[in-house]
Amino acid sequence: MSNKLREKSATEQKTIVAEAIRSIQERVVSVYVFLMVAVFPLFIVRKYYNVLREKFYFFFYATALCLILCALAALVGVFGGAYRKKKAPVTEKFTFWQKAKALVTDLWMHLTLTDRLIYGFILAAAISTAISEWPYQAFWGNMGRLQGLFYFLLAGVSYTLVSRFYHYKKWHLFVFLLVGCLVSLWGVTDYFAMDIFGFRADLNDVTGMLMFSSSIGNINTLTGILGLYLGAAAVVCIFSEKWFLAFPAMLILLAGLVAGLSDNAVLAVGAVYALIPFVAFEKRNGVVRYVFMAALLPLAMGLIGLATALTSAATAASYPWMVGVLVGLSVKNYKVLLILAGVFLAAGYLLKKLWQQEPEKELEGAKRVWGVVCAIGLTAVVVIFVMVNTGHLPAALAGYSDILVFSDTWGTNRGYVWKNLFKFFAEFPLIKKLFGSGPETYLILMSKNLYYEMQERFNVIFDSPHSEPLQYLITTGILGFITYYGAVIAASVRGAKYGSAPRVFAYALIGAIAASLVNISVPITTPLVFLSMAIAGNLKDSEENS
Repeated sequence: MSNKLREKSATEQKTIVAEAIRSIQERVVSVYVFLMVAVFPLFIVRKYYNVLREKFYFFFYATALCLILCALAALVGVFGGAYRKKKAPVTEKFTFWQKAKALVTDLWMHLTLTDRLIYGFILAAAISTAISEWPYQAFWGNMGRLQGLFYFLLAGVSYTLVSRFYHYKKWHLFVFLLVGCLVSLWGVTDYFAMDIFGFRADLNDVTGMLMFSSSIGNINTLTGILGLYLGAAAVVCIFSEKWFLAFPAMLILLAGLVAGLSDNAVLAVGAVYALIPFVAFEKRNGVVRYVFMAALLPLAMGLIGLATALTSAATAASYPWMVGVLVGLSVKNYKVLLILAGVFLAAGYLLKKLWQQEPEKELEGAKRVWGVVCAIGLTAVVVIFVMVNTGHLPAALAGYSDILVFSDTWGTNRGYVWKNLFKFFAEFPLIKKLFGSGPETYLILMSKNLYYEMQERFNVIFDSPHSEPLQYLITTGILGFITYYGAVIAASVRGAKYGSAPRVFAYALIGAIAASLVNISVPITTPLVFLSMAIAGNLKDSEENS
């Protein structure tokens, strides 16, 4: 056999082996993604006693097993290639440094912007840990919610596996939304004190009982993860042919957000409804579906408010201090909300009939008009907030002073926490401003400086700023903050523009990140955020039809 034939045969064998290994890795990662979207959100062992650690260990073992199996497949390819090279003729030799340079260059050129920012964030977290006063705690995260450097390395592995090997399957999306609906329905039943699984029966204080719900645990975390599902469902409502499945799912998720009692739901709902028109208003059909989708919010609020009025077991009726903004509006105005839902439904129907006989076409200027509306709305919110906090509280807003007036007690004492966070950050030296105090070291920082004051004023030790952006800023510094949220923005923008499946997870990111502005970053929601970034920031069109 000639040298050319031998080389051709060796190349063909190498291609076949590489494709087989790639197929194995894709199948392994596909199972991994299924476990993360179908089992992880519902996984709970000892009721609410250890839910955070249980989710952490599920994520750890699932990711570690996926990595091991993918690495074993890759090793088979490496050793197989080495064996074949002994038989194949050597045509060209390279030094070790030439090979290393070529490998690094090739890897860098194939990284997306989201990839580079994610890995930049993990590097910033590593440097933050190395220079921290408390490197052990920063590495393991044992003085917070377990999100130390070890956790972010694990999240980076998960991101890499999904972004490189995940082959999209539509039924994964349906499972994802179905599980979201189950989580939401469970939360609604808890709101009405049904406790269908008996998880709350042995909690010995009323406030503690009301603070935990569904398979997620803390109600703030519950509404945070429902925000992620809501963003995904909104895209399916606008673009999917199976709208008859998407709209009921959207209604269930909105009901869960209303009944979740946490005010971060307002941010999630507001962000999704404000930003979805920028992809929906491309065609008339998108406008019609958005109007129908707009009817679901007052409908969900009205139904929760009506059901609350008809029962005496609801938390909103029995424990007023737990009432969130959405529940408060729902209970007081459920009749008006139900009428408003009917108006939106009628408007959607009329628009559909009006445009039904005309050919579908792109709408020019609709997105620009919506952009102006959003800008005006945002400006109005800022102006109102400034007015209220400079002593000009309009009579119409007097009932919402606890939300609008920023003080130490604002947002369940978030005002106190945030004020001191900025004080500590201002006192950091430059290197610490850049890299922070170390992941999950906020509790140590607060205890070191304000332990007795917190105990005296609030009878509690604040172990988190209850704001993910501020948490990343203080613990991983300016560089950690910029790279993490840069990755979120890059993935969201790329996903919104690049095909239907990436768009679903781009808006899932938007819903989750909006809720996180006043929420805690925990291993219950963060794995799904990294998974959404991996898909929105990397998935190709050709992979969407599987």
